Amino acid sequence: MEPTPTEMEGPPLLDPARANQVEDFLRSFRNCHDEEGRYNLCLRKRDQLLSAKDLLEIEFSIYDEIFAKSETYMTDKNTDVRWRDFTHTANQGSKNRARLRKELQSAAEHWGNGLVQHLAVGLRGISFAIKFASVARQHRHWEKEALPRLQQLVLRRIQISTFRRSYPFSIEPIDLDNAKAWKTQDSFVKTKDPDNAALPFRTVCAEELPAGYTFDLFGLIVPGDAAAHEPSDSRHSIQFLCTASSRPSGGGHPGHPGHEGGRYGLSE
Repeated sequence: MEPTPTEMEGPPLLDPARANQVEDFLRSFRNCHDEEGRYNLCLRKRDQLLSAKDLLEIEFSIYDEIFAKSETYMTDKNTDVRWRDFTHTANQGSKNRARLRKELQSAAEHWGNGLVQHLAVGLRGISFAIKFASVARQHRHWEKEALPRLQQLVLRRIQISTFRRSYPFSIEPIDLDNAKAWKTQDSFVKTKDPDNAALPFRTVCAEELPAGYTFDLFGLIVPGDAAAHEPSDSRHSIQFLCTASSRPSGGGHPGHPGHEGGRYGLSE
C-alpha cells in the first residue's frame, strides 16, 4: 500500500492532531467504494478547511487590533516583509468579520440569537453563515416554514448516507441548499437523491428517527440520547412539536425560537 501523506520521508509537516485528522479522512476515503460517496467526503472536507481559513483570517484581524497599541508595530508593519504578510491577512480578516457579523445579525432577526448561537453558525465560516441567513430570510417562521423542511432534509440525508456516517453538526451546507430550493409547501425531492424520494412538508416525529438519533432543544435531528436534548417542560416535548405547526407563535418575530413564546416560540 502506498504511504499516506503523513508517512512520507522527511520531517513532519503537521502537528500530531492534524496528522491524525488526515489519517482519519484517508481511512474514510479508502473505505468508501463509490465515487459519489468519495466526492461527498471531499466536499465536506473542503468546506471544513475553507471555514477554518475564514476563521483564522478573522483571528489575524483581532490580533492586529491588539498589536496596533504597539508604536513599534505601527511603524514596522508596512516595511517589514513578515509584518506585511501578516497585515495583508489581517485586512482580509477584517472584511470577513464585517460580512460574518452582517449575516449572523440577519439570521438572528428571524430565528433569534439563541438558535444562531446553538448551531455555532459563526464558527462554521462565512459561506455557511451566508447560506444560513439566506434560508432564514426565505423561511422566516422557524416552526411553520423552516423546521419542517430542515427536519425532512436532514432525516433523508442520514438515511441515504454511506455507512450512516455521523455528521458533526445538525445542519450541513447541502441541507441549506435544499431548504432554499424548497420554495413551496408541496413535497420536495432532495438534490441527487438516488431514489427520488418525495419529502412531505411536515415535521418529523420521534418514531420516524433512525436508531441513535433524537431531537435537540430546537427540534433539529442530532445523534444521541433523547434525555440529553429534550427540555423538561412537557409543553415542548417532541410529540407536541410534531403537532405545533398550526399553533401561533409568541411575541416578537414569528416563529422566533428565542423570544417569550417559550423555547420554540409557541404561545400557550
